[in-house]
Amino acid sequence: MIRSKWLLSLLFCFFLFSSLLAEPPAGYYDPTVGLSGNELRSVLHEIISTNTNTNYSNSKAIMYSAIDNDDGWIRCVYSGYSVAHPVGDPSTPSSFSCEHSYCQSWIDLELEGTENTIAKADIHHLFPVKSSVNSARSNHPFDVVLNITNSYTEDGGNTVSYLGTNQDNCVVFEPDELHKGDAARALLYFIVRYETGLSFGNVDMLGTLLEWHYGDYVSTKEINRNDAIYDFQGNRNPFIDHPEFIEEIWIGEPSIYVTFPNETITLGTNLTYSINWFTQYFYNNVKIELINSSSGATTELSSSTENDGEWDWTIMQNIEPNDNYRIRISDIDNSSFFDESNQSFSIILTDPQSNLFISEYCEGSSYNKYIEIYNGIGACVDFSNYKLKIYYNGNQCPLNTIEFSSLLNKDELFIIANPSASDEILNNADWLFGGLQFNGNDVVALYQNDELIDIIGNIGEDPGSGWNVSGIVTATKDHTLVRKDFIISGNSDWNISAGTNADDSEWLVYNCDTFDYLGFHIMNVQLNAPENVVINLDGADIIITWDPVLRAEVYHVYSSSNPYTDFEEDSSGVFNSTTWTAPINDSKRFYRITAE
Repeated sequence: MIRSKWLLSLLFCFFLFSSLLAEPPAGYYDPTVGLSGNELRSVLHEIISTNTNTNYSNSKAIMYSAIDNDDGWIRCVYSGYSVAHPVGDPSTPSSFSCEHSYCQSWIDLELEGTENTIAKADIHHLFPVKSSVNSARSNHPFDVVLNITNSYTEDGGNTVSYLGTNQDNCVVFEPDELHKGDAARALLYFIVRYETGLSFGNVDMLGTLLEWHYGDYVSTKEINRNDAIYDFQGNRNPFIDHPEFIEEIWIGEPSIYVTFPNETITLGTNLTYSINWFTQYFYNNVKIELINSSSGATTELSSSTENDGEWDWTIMQNIEPNDNYRIRISDIDNSSFFDESNQSFSIILTDPQSNLFISEYCEGSSYNKYIEIYNGIGACVDFSNYKLKIYYNGNQCPLNTIEFSSLLNKDELFIIANPSASDEILNNADWLFGGLQFNGNDVVALYQNDELIDIIGNIGEDPGSGWNVSGIVTATKDHTLVRKDFIISGNSDWNISAGTNADDSEWLVYNCDTFDYLGFHIMNVQLNAPENVVINLDGADIIITWDPVLRAEVYHVYSSSNPYTDFEEDSSGVFNSTTWTAPINDSKRFYRITAE
């Protein structure tokens, strides 16, 4: 953490050194006017993300030949070791190597592809260092060394760096006093340019770097170096041009800001997603929770994780599908200090035994034609993966295809109707489609991606006037078909779906222009019993947890003193999603959980 009294005295340095600041091109920072905090950080990222050099060899060549060549001498920034090296000579000086202030191993952890290569060649964080000292620094994080293992100086003690352990007994590297500010501004530039973290080796470097920035202010040499790097790779370090940006981004009230998920999105099944956040002047570990915005229930995803801005989340198989989830990131020591996703997102898990299906079909008089699709999966689905195809007069190819979009919520209907249908139909329709002109002998088929999941009729077959359903002749003409309430999924085999009589058919057949069931659908499903029930004792409480049951709206807990006697519903506890907490009662030793 920053020592505030020391920090305040240093803030006056802004005025003392203002004449030294570099002159960026006119208008370069205009988009930052009036901004601070995360907005400023985001805009700076856009401004400085113009460097595209991927040639690390060229970067080293320009460093040694010009940028870090001081009238024919190359100097180690950590130890003061110097060697003669002609200006214009692109070769690597003897006993020197190129130091990545933001270590290459960190880059490999944080970045992939072209960005990885650009970052490794970015001179803003590269410096000439004696090879032996570079090896000693290795990939250790920067911090103040309290217990010194080795010191590195080769100019009579004027330049000294240290390797050792910090206050938490982590191995760290502390650069020379006159390079601390340079290193700090280089790393702060790096995390804004590449949107990476500063926590490595169990050390969060941000607080230390901010101290070093104020303790070793911008020098003329650093300004000239920034100008030279801009000439070579086309972007600048904004914290050299405008040191006040550091205060405007990082100094102030602590804050947490969730950056992903922060919008309406749809997640798939059993995949891993990266939750991202940004913290300002806050270094503690964080807790990550999943919040069901509808019920208010929370699920702890991580009780404590490193505050490095990223955490990989593998969607649990037993999670309850819902379209009202948010992520909360909070301080592990103070849950009132938190941030949540701005908008809810959807988690979609598909029950292999169910899918969307056609719940109602109407081939009525004149233009009274509609198709009703029902989401009985028990979860919100990505409707853009589905399409409806209509095959006319025994053709093998569809004449009309309706491609859907957006989401279809749990238990929601979607009705496609002919725009000339009766008002009763139009008042319930979600989509009016002029091509919906099927007759009793035309096929209507529902697809998920390219897989047939439900169908009325047989593709390539012309039955004459229509197909028989439930033992009723030509029932697909001048009738309304309604799916029976025990059907939970479509059927790609029309012959089985249609059946031969009222008992084996999946459909109820009603007279022409029957609209009594339009706009709603009843599906009666026998829910599974809750699985993986776990009972724990916590002080004076008993806590019961279980896996979510697909389609369950409510749970009940029953208790008894004897497993062979009647169980009675227990109202002594409090539900939190799939957790029930109640005071321990010696007369209640056996419990049963049900879902409905």
